[in-house]
Amino acid sequence: MAGRREVYVCGADEGIVTKPPIAFQLLAPAQAEVLHCGPAGNITVQHLAPAGSYNASTASSLDESHLQECQQAQQRQKEHWAPAPETGRISLTEILAALDENRFRLFAQKIIPTQEGSRSNGGPNYELLLRMVDPQGKLVMPIDFIPTAERNNIMADIDRWVLREALLRCDERIARMPNFSISINLSAQSLNDPRFPGFLQDVMAKTCLPPNHVTFEITETALIDNLQGAAALLEQLRGMGCRIALDDFGVGLCSFYYLKYFKVDYIKIEGSFVRNIDSCAVDLAIVKAINQMAHDLKIQTVAEFVKDAAVLKRLRELKVDFSQGYGVGMPGPLEDLLQAAQEEKPQRIRKTTRARKVA
Repeated sequence: MAGRREVYVCGADEGIVTKPPIAFQLLAPAQAEVLHCGPAGNITVQHLAPAGSYNASTASSLDESHLQECQQAQQRQKEHWAPAPETGRISLTEILAALDENRFRLFAQKIIPTQEGSRSNGGPNYELLLRMVDPQGKLVMPIDFIPTAERNNIMADIDRWVLREALLRCDERIARMPNFSISINLSAQSLNDPRFPGFLQDVMAKTCLPPNHVTFEITETALIDNLQGAAALLEQLRGMGCRIALDDFGVGLCSFYYLKYFKVDYIKIEGSFVRNIDSCAVDLAIVKAINQMAHDLKIQTVAEFVKDAAVLKRLRELKVDFSQGYGVGMPGPLEDLLQAAQEEKPQRIRKTTRARKVA
């Protein structure tokens, strides 16, 4: 196959399509032959990214051929590998009942600064995660209800529940926590909903939280489903002062492509590249390349799936900005976190008062 290069992809839902491979430009030539550890198939690399900049006002003038090329490549890749097993054991009726009966719960997972000086608002950062509670009071994980919600086009309703809960019902207690900032995921269906920007603007106008303490995480899949709508919404959010994170970076077809057109504050490096960087030289090289590229663009990085101290040590050596994963902190109920902070605050006040009396 003279004149062509093949890459191997493992553990990803989608392939990477670039030529020359943008990630590979930052790697040594010997490291550029394989994208990820362990072959599961191969694809031909192809150049996608046009020159220029992108925003809502220029959305209609974007080179449609490149976008179609990206979407077609995505479809070819899905046809190349067998589809994932069907997930979503919870029925639509059960999900709608949970929405009506307020049987969803917010969990929070800590995101810590990996380096000294890598601070988000000077304090801890948490990503908000979602759980459902069944009629028997047992927690239901997202993998059991999100696929059903996506298939039945009710993810925007779930996103609205999350936003009301976090930014309107819990906002006063969150705002009392010093420099506390949160990250909230937005689905592709919300980006496709023409009513969603107005809803979001209304919520942000009413919340007690400063906009720069709220980060919205958007995946590449959400962007490609509605490029113009995504551009307009991201401009709106940044205009309010909110921050934007591009989630699962590196796993999709057009991760690097979107950096040319969307201004983001954070890149969240896909966890399949992170979890084994202490033992896989290829994963280590890819994370190093993504991190260096992001820093060159003045974008901060978050490593996902940080499983233990060995991985965290490697991330510190690479100077990745933030880390998230079970090795950093397990997800826990947001309500418990807020309650613990509320109980701790009076104790800090009492200790400070006693110290002043002794002095």
